Amino acid sequence: MNVRTAMMSEATLSFMGIGLPVEIITWGSMLSLAEKALMTGSWWIILIPGLFLVVTVLCLTNIGNACRQQANRKESNL
Repeated sequence: MNVRTAMMSEATLSFMGIGLPVEIITWGSMLSLAEKALMTGSWWIILIPGLFLVVTVLCLTNIGNACRQQANRKESNL
């Protein structure tokens, strides 16, 4: 669960401009750059990195939940 928190924290900090340097491309920096394109009516540019970030965090959450259920199942069998 710490991985998804770290990913969201990094993306948030990069979006605000206080994360990694601009030379390093992250989802947060892509969202920050796409914000400028949103003003010109290019809404799909912000959709792609945002969608990938949400899908990745949801997948990591599901994997973590499955691992937790598997560990609890093994503990109850002992």
